[in-house]
Amino acid sequence: MHLSLLFRFSGALALNVMLFGLTASSLPAQGEPAKLFGVVFGPRGNPIEQAQVFLDDTELVALTDADGFFSIAGIPPGPHKLTFTKRGYAARAFGFTLPDNATSDIDMGAILLEPIQESLTRVTGTVVDSMTVEPVPAARVMLDKQGVGMSGPEGQFEVPGVPAGFHTLEIRRIGYAPTFVDFEIPVGQPFVSLIVKMRALPAQLAEVTVEGERTIYAAGKLREFYERAESGFGHFITRAEIEKRSARVTTDLLYGVPGLQVTPGQLGGNYVRLARVTSGCRGPVIFLDGARISGSSVDDVVNPEEVAGIEVYTRASDVPPVFNIQGAGACGVIAVWTR
Repeated sequence: MHLSLLFRFSGALALNVMLFGLTASSLPAQGEPAKLFGVVFGPRGNPIEQAQVFLDDTELVALTDADGFFSIAGIPPGPHKLTFTKRGYAARAFGFTLPDNATSDIDMGAILLEPIQESLTRVTGTVVDSMTVEPVPAARVMLDKQGVGMSGPEGQFEVPGVPAGFHTLEIRRIGYAPTFVDFEIPVGQPFVSLIVKMRALPAQLAEVTVEGERTIYAAGKLREFYERAESGFGHFITRAEIEKRSARVTTDLLYGVPGLQVTPGQLGGNYVRLARVTSGCRGPVIFLDGARISGSSVDDVVNPEEVAGIEVYTRASDVPPVFNIQGAGACGVIAVWTR
């Protein structure tokens, strides 16, 4: 790296920038495109890495390296504007004109960027059905792949303390297609309000079965759930137990189940494993309403408010045949039933 300025720092130092003290290193033929280079520093003399350097509205863009150094080659003669940006710093822009006989290597010296106090924004919104525009409650809300809560009874949600910049909002609700909303928060924006429209997925209504004084269960699925609960094999979590717990995500309901290890994950959900190590098993096989799911966490497809019951089998010998499809029971089974 070639630098024309050498800085020595001691104590608090205010950096005075001498811009356009241009230094020629060679003289090319007239009209040859020039190259600019320089160093971007903070107020304490610290080099600023990954600062963006834009030349006009062209594709000539550079990023500063770990030493704050940048270079842009192929600049034609004429008027130009050089802009320096970095998140958390105030942008700077300079206009200049490059003459026809400009030197091929032009040292811009040191460019000072002043830090700014980054503001935090409160993001609120409402989740609605795209066809009926009715509120969609109990939808899982994620910001930049991190779970931040559920929509309320009127479809409302709130995410406080969001920094400026580009973000992705992800909304999931059983019975609806996953919805993604990309948005940008300008620096200094205190409040952002969003309307999220979810597209309902077609669903076939199941028949209703009534047995004595029992609760009505769809398609007899929960009847089988309670019949298996009376067998003495496995561990069963009923709706009554779920309502006594303040579960944030569905896998929170699995804490304390014998034979399972539940540990918090990095993106808002939990990792669920068998307490005993089983060769070739990454975790229990998941069934949702009798159908095996793969490639997704159960937290991504159903939330605690929608769960009617959960049955857990941590030993292969306890797994009922209905779940032991192609040897799935060897790794244990977690079967989730919705209301």
